[in-house]
Amino acid sequence: MLIVSALVLAKTPLGRCMYAIGNNETAARFAGLRVGRIKMIAYTFSGLMAGIAGFIFTSRVTSTRADAATGLELDVIAAVVFGGTSIFGGRGTILGTALGVVTIQLLKNGLQLAGLRGDATVVLIGTVLILSILLNQFLEKHFLTKGSFSKSTKEKT
Repeated sequence: MLIVSALVLAKTPLGRCMYAIGNNETAARFAGLRVGRIKMIAYTFSGLMAGIAGFIFTSRVTSTRADAATGLELDVIAAVVFGGTSIFGGRGTILGTALGVVTIQLLKNGLQLAGLRGDATVVLIGTVLILSILLNQFLEKHFLTKGSFSKSTKEKT
């Protein structure tokens, strides 16, 4: 599903529409995109993937408690943001998110092997999350905006 989702987002009109809606829903609506339909497709697919993930998680843990995944929210958000997805929408890739998941899991496993558990792990993952957001904002501000602007002005002169 990872490869199929990555291909759909990167190579199809549906993927481009999803990025456009994530970047600016009002502009996408004015551009003539069927925002309601595309959001319904995105939410339906998200629900399907959440159901499959819940099924796999329940079979791994062999428990059906309602609070079995409590505390995993920080790990999920950290992995997605660390993988390069913008929390403001319209930017990111499935493969970047997969790399973020692998990185966060390696960090958690390494901390567990080092003997750090509980609050220390949460604090360190939270710190990684904050630093990745700050780094992302810094790179966008200094390299993407200024770099593309300075190239276009140099070419014109």
